[in-house]
Amino acid sequence: MYLTEANVADITKKQYKYKMNAYLNALTAMIAVQIAALSLSLMGVGSMGAHSENISLSAKLFSSNLVIGFTMIWGLYIGVTMTTRVYRNCDFTFVTNRLTSNVSNILFLITASVIGGVTSMLSGMLLRVGMYFYYDHQFIINEVITLGQLFNGTFVAILYILLLASVGYFVGTLSQLHSMIKIVLPILIFGGLFLGAGNDGIAAAAIQFYIGETTLYLFILKVILTSIALFIASLFVSNRLEVR
Repeated sequence: MYLTEANVADITKKQYKYKMNAYLNALTAMIAVQIAALSLSLMGVGSMGAHSENISLSAKLFSSNLVIGFTMIWGLYIGVTMTTRVYRNCDFTFVTNRLTSNVSNILFLITASVIGGVTSMLSGMLLRVGMYFYYDHQFIINEVITLGQLFNGTFVAILYILLLASVGYFVGTLSQLHSMIKIVLPILIFGGLFLGAGNDGIAAAAIQFYIGETTLYLFILKVILTSIALFIASLFVSNRLEVR
Protein backbone atom coordinates (compact mmCIF):
# COMPACT_ATOMS: atom_id res chain seq x y z
CA MET A 1 0.00 0.00 0.00
CA TYR A 2 2.75 2.45 0.96
CA LEU A 3 4.73 1.53 -2.15
CA THR A 4 1.71 2.33 -4.33
CA GLU A 5 1.19 5.69 -2.63
CA ALA A 6 4.87 6.53 -3.07
CA ASN A 7 4.67 5.68 -6.77
CA VAL A 8 1.59 7.88 -7.24
CA ALA A 9 3.34 10.78 -5.51
CA ASP A 10 6.52 10.24 -7.53
CA ILE A 11 4.65 10.08 -10.86
CA THR A 12 2.65 13.19 -9.98
CA LYS A 13 5.86 15.04 -9.11
CA LYS A 14 7.48 14.03 -12.41
CA GLN A 15 4.41 15.06 -14.39
CA TYR A 16 4.28 18.40 -12.61
CA LYS A 17 7.94 19.13 -13.38
CA TYR A 18 7.43 18.07 -16.98
CA LYS A 19 4.40 20.32 -17.40
CA MET A 20 6.16 23.30 -15.87
CA ASN A 21 8.79 22.97 -18.61
CA ALA A 22 6.48 21.90 -21.43
CA TYR A 23 3.86 24.60 -20.83
CA LEU A 24 6.23 27.55 -20.72
CA ASN A 25 4.42 28.90 -23.78
CA ALA A 26 1.31 29.34 -21.62
CA LEU A 27 3.27 31.45 -19.12
CA THR A 28 4.84 33.39 -21.99
CA ALA A 29 1.35 34.11 -23.30
CA MET A 30 0.39 35.38 -19.85
CA ILE A 31 3.31 37.83 -19.85
CA ALA A 32 2.30 39.01 -23.33
CA VAL A 33 -1.28 39.56 -22.14
CA GLN A 34 -0.03 41.52 -19.13
CA ILE A 35 2.21 43.71 -21.29
CA ALA A 36 -0.75 44.48 -23.56
CA ALA A 37 -2.93 45.33 -20.55
CA LEU A 38 -0.14 47.46 -19.06
CA SER A 39 0.14 49.42 -22.32
CA LEU A 40 -3.60 50.08 -22.27
CA SER A 41 -3.38 51.10 -18.60
CA LEU A 42 -0.96 53.90 -19.50
CA MET A 43 -3.89 55.64 -21.20
CA GLY A 44 -5.82 55.56 -17.93
CA VAL A 45 -8.60 53.33 -16.65
CA GLY A 46 -10.91 56.22 -15.78
CA SER A 47 -11.18 59.99 -15.97
CA MET A 48 -13.09 62.93 -14.57
CA GLY A 49 -13.17 66.66 -15.15
CA ALA A 50 -14.60 69.96 -13.99
CA HIS A 51 -15.01 73.27 -15.79
CA SER A 52 -15.71 76.82 -14.77
CA GLU A 53 -15.37 80.18 -16.49
CA ASN A 54 -11.61 80.48 -16.01
CA ILE A 55 -10.56 77.03 -14.86
CA SER A 56 -10.60 73.67 -16.58
CA LEU A 57 -9.61 70.62 -14.56
CA SER A 58 -9.23 67.06 -15.80
CA ALA A 59 -7.86 63.98 -14.08
CA LYS A 60 -7.06 60.43 -15.14
CA LEU A 61 -7.10 57.36 -12.93
CA PHE A 62 -4.34 54.78 -13.30
CA SER A 63 -4.24 51.33 -11.72
CA SER A 64 -3.13 47.78 -12.43
CA ASN A 65 -6.73 46.49 -12.25
CA LEU A 66 -6.80 46.04 -16.02
CA VAL A 67 -3.69 43.84 -15.85
CA ILE A 68 -5.26 41.74 -13.09
CA GLY A 69 -8.49 41.44 -15.08
CA PHE A 70 -6.68 40.30 -18.22
CA THR A 71 -4.68 37.79 -16.17
CA MET A 72 -7.91 36.41 -14.69
CA ILE A 73 -9.26 35.87 -18.21
CA TRP A 74 -5.99 34.14 -19.08
CA GLY A 75 -6.44 31.91 -16.00
CA LEU A 76 -9.91 30.92 -17.21
CA TYR A 77 -8.54 30.19 -20.68
CA ILE A 78 -5.59 28.10 -19.51
CA GLY A 79 -7.89 26.15 -17.17
CA VAL A 80 -10.02 25.13 -20.15
CA THR A 81 -7.00 24.53 -22.37
CA MET A 82 -5.45 22.08 -19.89
CA THR A 83 -8.36 19.70 -20.51
CA THR A 84 -8.05 19.63 -24.31
CA ARG A 85 -6.84 16.54 -26.17
CA VAL A 86 -3.49 18.09 -27.12
CA TYR A 87 -2.59 18.74 -23.49
CA ARG A 88 -4.00 15.41 -22.28
CA ASN A 89 -1.83 13.52 -24.78
CA CYS A 90 1.27 14.92 -23.08
CA ASP A 91 0.52 12.63 -20.13
CA PHE A 92 1.23 9.58 -22.29
CA THR A 93 4.92 10.34 -21.79
CA PHE A 94 4.54 8.74 -18.35
CA VAL A 95 2.91 5.67 -16.86
CA THR A 96 -0.10 7.55 -15.56
CA ASN A 97 -3.78 7.49 -14.67
CA ARG A 98 -6.55 10.04 -14.31
CA LEU A 99 -5.61 10.86 -10.71
CA THR A 100 -1.95 11.72 -11.29
CA SER A 101 -2.80 13.57 -14.50
CA ASN A 102 -5.44 15.74 -12.82
CA VAL A 103 -3.40 16.40 -9.69
CA SER A 104 -0.37 17.50 -11.74
CA ASN A 105 -2.67 19.74 -13.82
CA ILE A 106 -4.10 21.29 -10.66
CA LEU A 107 -0.61 21.87 -9.24
CA PHE A 108 0.38 23.58 -12.49
CA LEU A 109 -2.71 25.82 -12.37
CA ILE A 110 -1.95 26.76 -8.75
CA THR A 111 1.64 27.61 -9.67
CA ALA A 112 0.53 29.59 -12.72
CA SER A 113 -1.98 31.49 -10.57
CA VAL A 114 0.75 32.42 -8.09
CA ILE A 115 3.03 33.62 -10.89
CA GLY A 116 0.18 35.52 -12.52
CA GLY A 117 -0.88 37.16 -9.26
CA VAL A 118 2.64 38.27 -8.36
CA THR A 119 3.50 39.63 -11.81
CA SER A 120 0.16 41.41 -12.21
CA MET A 121 0.62 43.23 -8.90
CA LEU A 122 4.24 44.09 -9.68
CA SER A 123 3.02 45.55 -12.96
CA GLY A 124 1.49 48.31 -10.85
CA MET A 125 5.03 49.37 -9.95
CA LEU A 126 6.01 49.37 -13.62
CA LEU A 127 2.92 51.45 -14.35
CA ARG A 128 4.07 54.09 -11.87
CA VAL A 129 7.49 54.21 -13.54
CA GLY A 130 5.87 54.50 -16.95
CA MET A 131 3.64 57.34 -15.76
CA TYR A 132 6.67 59.18 -14.39
CA PHE A 133 8.33 59.26 -17.82
CA TYR A 134 5.19 59.49 -19.98
CA TYR A 135 3.49 62.30 -18.05
CA ASP A 136 4.72 65.37 -16.22
CA HIS A 137 5.58 63.93 -12.82
CA GLN A 138 4.82 67.26 -11.11
CA PHE A 139 1.14 66.66 -11.72
CA ILE A 140 1.05 63.01 -10.64
CA ILE A 141 -0.61 62.25 -7.30
CA ASN A 142 0.77 58.98 -5.94
CA GLU A 143 -1.02 56.83 -3.41
CA VAL A 144 1.48 55.26 -1.03
CA ILE A 145 1.14 51.47 -0.83
CA THR A 146 2.38 49.75 2.30
CA LEU A 147 4.07 46.36 2.26
CA GLY A 148 1.01 44.84 3.94
CA GLN A 149 -1.32 46.25 1.28
CA LEU A 150 0.95 44.94 -1.47
CA PHE A 151 1.01 41.48 0.11
CA ASN A 152 -2.77 41.39 0.59
CA GLY A 153 -3.39 42.66 -2.93
CA THR A 154 -1.07 40.03 -4.38
CA PHE A 155 -2.74 37.25 -2.40
CA VAL A 156 -6.22 38.38 -3.48
CA ALA A 157 -5.09 38.55 -7.12
CA ILE A 158 -3.71 35.00 -6.87
CA LEU A 159 -7.02 33.77 -5.45
CA TYR A 160 -9.07 35.45 -8.18
CA ILE A 161 -6.90 33.92 -10.91
CA LEU A 162 -7.06 30.50 -9.22
CA LEU A 163 -10.84 30.76 -8.94
CA LEU A 164 -11.20 31.47 -12.67
CA ALA A 165 -8.69 28.72 -13.49
CA SER A 166 -10.66 26.18 -11.45
CA VAL A 167 -13.88 27.26 -13.17
CA GLY A 168 -12.21 26.86 -16.56
CA TYR A 169 -10.80 23.46 -15.63
CA PHE A 170 -14.20 22.21 -14.47
CA VAL A 171 -15.99 23.56 -17.55
CA GLY A 172 -13.33 22.05 -19.82
CA THR A 173 -13.56 18.66 -18.11
CA LEU A 174 -17.36 18.73 -18.15
CA SER A 175 -17.40 19.57 -21.86
CA GLN A 176 -15.69 16.24 -22.59
CA LEU A 177 -18.81 14.31 -21.60
CA HIS A 178 -20.60 15.28 -24.80
CA SER A 179 -19.72 17.50 -27.74
CA MET A 180 -22.94 19.52 -27.31
CA ILE A 181 -21.83 20.61 -23.83
CA LYS A 182 -19.06 22.66 -25.47
CA ILE A 183 -21.78 24.71 -27.16
CA VAL A 184 -24.42 24.77 -24.42
CA LEU A 185 -22.14 25.68 -21.49
CA PRO A 186 -20.71 28.93 -22.96
CA ILE A 187 -24.22 30.01 -23.95
CA LEU A 188 -25.52 29.37 -20.43
CA ILE A 189 -22.56 31.05 -18.74
CA PHE A 190 -22.34 34.19 -20.89
CA GLY A 191 -26.11 34.35 -21.27
CA GLY A 192 -26.45 34.26 -17.50
CA LEU A 193 -23.86 37.03 -17.15
CA PHE A 194 -25.62 39.33 -19.63
CA LEU A 195 -29.13 38.60 -18.37
CA GLY A 196 -28.04 38.90 -14.76
CA ALA A 197 -26.19 42.17 -15.22
CA GLY A 198 -27.67 45.01 -13.24
CA ASN A 199 -30.28 42.95 -11.40
CA ASP A 200 -30.61 40.17 -8.87
CA GLY A 201 -30.07 37.31 -11.31
CA ILE A 202 -28.18 34.16 -10.41
CA ALA A 203 -25.04 35.22 -12.29
CA ALA A 204 -24.99 38.65 -10.63
CA ALA A 205 -25.54 37.08 -7.21
CA ALA A 206 -22.72 34.58 -7.82
CA ILE A 207 -20.29 37.34 -8.80
CA GLN A 208 -21.35 39.54 -5.89
CA PHE A 209 -20.83 36.58 -3.55
CA TYR A 210 -17.09 36.98 -4.12
CA ILE A 211 -16.38 40.58 -5.11
CA GLY A 212 -18.83 41.92 -2.53
CA GLU A 213 -17.01 40.24 0.36
CA THR A 214 -15.26 42.89 2.46
CA THR A 215 -13.73 40.55 5.06
CA LEU A 216 -10.43 39.17 3.77
CA TYR A 217 -10.58 35.91 5.72
CA LEU A 218 -14.10 35.12 4.53
CA PHE A 219 -13.09 35.90 0.95
CA ILE A 220 -10.11 33.55 1.24
CA LEU A 221 -12.36 30.83 2.66
CA LYS A 222 -14.95 31.27 -0.11
CA VAL A 223 -12.42 31.11 -2.94
CA ILE A 224 -10.42 28.19 -1.54
CA LEU A 225 -13.51 26.08 -0.79
CA THR A 226 -15.00 26.86 -4.22
CA SER A 227 -11.76 26.01 -6.02
CA ILE A 228 -11.38 22.75 -4.08
CA ALA A 229 -14.99 21.80 -4.84
CA LEU A 230 -14.52 22.51 -8.56
CA PHE A 231 -11.28 20.54 -8.74
CA ILE A 232 -12.83 17.57 -6.91
CA ALA A 233 -15.84 17.72 -9.23
CA SER A 234 -13.43 17.70 -12.17
CA LEU A 235 -11.81 14.54 -10.78
CA PHE A 236 -15.18 12.80 -10.55
CA VAL A 237 -16.14 13.82 -14.09
CA SER A 238 -12.73 12.71 -15.34
CA ASN A 239 -13.20 9.28 -13.74
CA ARG A 240 -16.55 9.03 -15.48
CA LEU A 241 -14.78 9.60 -18.78
CA GLU A 242 -12.30 6.85 -17.99
CA VAL A 243 -15.13 4.38 -17.38
CA ARG A 244 -16.70 5.31 -20.70
